[in-house]
Amino acid sequence: MGTLRWRHITFLILVSLILSSCNGLDMILARVRGLCRDEIIVTKVEDTNRICTTDDCSLREAISLSNACPGLQTVHIPEGTYALDSERCLPECRSYPAEISISSTVNLEGQSGPVVIVGLVLRIDRTAGDVNLSDFTLTHSYSSWGVPTEGATVFIANGASVTMTHVTIEHSSPAIHNFGNLVFQRGIIRDNQNASTVGGLWNDGDGNATIQDSLVEGNRSDDGPGGIRQSGASLIIIRSTIRGNESRIGAAGLSVEPPRSSDAPPSVTSVIDSTFTGNRGVAVSVWSGTGRLPVDFVNTTISGNSQGVSVGGRLRLRNVTIARNEGAGLALGYEDSEIEAEDTIVADNGGGNCLNDAGSAGTIRSLGYNLDTDGTCGFSGPGDLSGLEAELAPLADNGGSTWTHALRVNSPAVDAGGPGCADADQRGIARPSGAGCDIGSYELRLLFDVPPAGGPIPGLVPTPPLSPTLPIPTPTSPPQPVSAPLATFIQTGNCRSGPGGIYGVVTSYPQGTQVTLEGQNADGTWWWVLMPGIGGHCFASGSVLDLEGSMDSLPIIAAPPTPTTEPTATEVPQAPAAPGKLSITNQVCTSQAYSVTL
Repeated sequence: MGTLRWRHITFLILVSLILSSCNGLDMILARVRGLCRDEIIVTKVEDTNRICTTDDCSLREAISLSNACPGLQTVHIPEGTYALDSERCLPECRSYPAEISISSTVNLEGQSGPVVIVGLVLRIDRTAGDVNLSDFTLTHSYSSWGVPTEGATVFIANGASVTMTHVTIEHSSPAIHNFGNLVFQRGIIRDNQNASTVGGLWNDGDGNATIQDSLVEGNRSDDGPGGIRQSGASLIIIRSTIRGNESRIGAAGLSVEPPRSSDAPPSVTSVIDSTFTGNRGVAVSVWSGTGRLPVDFVNTTISGNSQGVSVGGRLRLRNVTIARNEGAGLALGYEDSEIEAEDTIVADNGGGNCLNDAGSAGTIRSLGYNLDTDGTCGFSGPGDLSGLEAELAPLADNGGSTWTHALRVNSPAVDAGGPGCADADQRGIARPSGAGCDIGSYELRLLFDVPPAGGPIPGLVPTPPLSPTLPIPTPTSPPQPVSAPLATFIQTGNCRSGPGGIYGVVTSYPQGTQVTLEGQNADGTWWWVLMPGIGGHCFASGSVLDLEGSMDSLPIIAAPPTPTTEPTATEVPQAPAAPGKLSITNQVCTSQAYSVTL
């Protein structure tokens, strides 16, 4: 009897504590009052830390409500700038941390215009499940989670699965640290920096990361990699551009390293249909060590960097073009280093095409059909070519998602590839287009590419001369090329997948960005623009553009199908079950919030 009475007393004390707490009652009554809902709309840019209601809800409050509610919630963030760091937000929120945890399944979506979030640091917990982040920019975020080597603007814990679409992370330190499962697509990681870990993205531990159709640009680190650091379970880079990154002593673009745990299984790293250019430092460093799986590069261009590739492990190249880097194209720098090359061009690198600092301990092995312009790679397999000019055009937008070196029609690489070439080139053009595959990442299509000045296209049948019985037309001057019309963003604006605010945001451009116009919608209010640097197209509203040139010749681009949202049933909140045995394991009470862990 005494025991039962003490249980009642303990329960009453606990209830009294909750009822008198700062705002613990509101948190507990969230379900009872029907605050949980499938669609949560942020209603204000100010950063407050109270209860999210339908007409008063900050971004922080929306995420907190989502964490407290069962099932999947979608948090909609309207156009605007949301400041969460201590220096830039309002005085009432300066005592709140900029870091916010996501601990349950959620879609976090920017809506109907540029969404810029200042100072937000997201920690995706292992309990979060599937998290989707889309259509917003994170900027000026500096993490204080744990020790410095673990922090990032977006920290993904082991066990979490995160998809980031049309997300830009810029001017932060660093951008992403992934231990979970990450898909980063059609996004931008730019102008981030960190002194020692990485400027851009770090895939670590058991992390599996896929970067596709994205731009990694202008990131910097003094003692670590600038753009991407790979020491996780798997990293796949597809149709992406890694350019203009910088490292003082590490890899500027991509660093592939052994896992930090000595008992971790071999990691997998693949780079496909991508371009590394303008990186200040070594574009790619492969220090995966001996006994590891090879790092695979397929249909990729490495050009115009301080140095091409430095190898201290195993590297496999197929249909790759490594050209016009300031230093060496390929450098072996570690015992038992090994490079396997097939259908690959190594051309015109300032420090020599191939450099073997490892001496006899390093090996460059040809699988055939390679082209080396200075003979330093020692290619001697079937179909290998050495000491010949590659006849590469400058790096340019030749179609596809990433830039390439086009082959001139008199290049010895044309039709000289092997039978094991990739099915398509870096741009997605089917191989072969002629008698055989072309060496390198680019497949020349004779019927579509421009011949060198003054010469016919080899392999084409010349046009028969005109019959003398027919009148000979009077020669006329060739038509002058017409410059494509241009547009300049007069303010920061979104570029969407279709002509209207109902379509998803593909990317956004700051004021002053100049783009090429290649089409328009039916009523001439939205313009189909070529996305600079990364290829592809998106629609920009004429209200944010200053147009230049004639628009008369632009084709009408049909709008894609209108996005639709399937209605979902609203869950009826259930009252919490009656408590059984209760005890307080942790409690925190500040001037802003009260929490009790039972």
